Amino acid sequence: TDIFEAGLNYTGDFNEVHLEAALTGEWGDSDSALINDISAWNAGVLVGYAGFSVAGSYGDWQDSTQLVTSTADDSDYWTLGAGYEQGPFGISVTYLDSSYSDNDLNLVSFGADYQVAPGLVPYVEVNVFDADEAGTTVDNDGTVVLAGAQLTF
Repeated sequence: TDIFEAGLNYTGDFNEVHLEAALTGEWGDSDSALINDISAWNAGVLVGYAGFSVAGSYGDWQDSTQLVTSTADDSDYWTLGAGYEQGPFGISVTYLDSSYSDNDLNLVSFGADYQVAPGLVPYVEVNVFDADEAGTTVDNDGTVVLAGAQLTF
């Protein structure tokens, strides 16, 4: 209950260098004395130059929504990605490392798109992941392929 969210964003250009930065936070009260309150934040930055861009982020959920009696580590994640755009064509690669209640997720995402016409951008994305559940031998590996088109008008 009583969830509060706030964020700050910045976008600017310095000569030929493009910069974007963001900082967000979320706080809330749990209805149960057995569940921790929400206290989370995220920070990210993107730097672009001559069609190339590099971006990264870090987020920390601390012990939000976990049982008060939990001995699990705080939950957090980080990302790092790079991309290139030239005319109507774009490619990117991103890495995600996430931990929640000692469960781990690693993901690598490759993407490509091409603007065929104004408002029509077909794309393909390949995601390779590895998810490990804490305290078990369960290991979930896989690959997800997405293909589609973004239509705007």
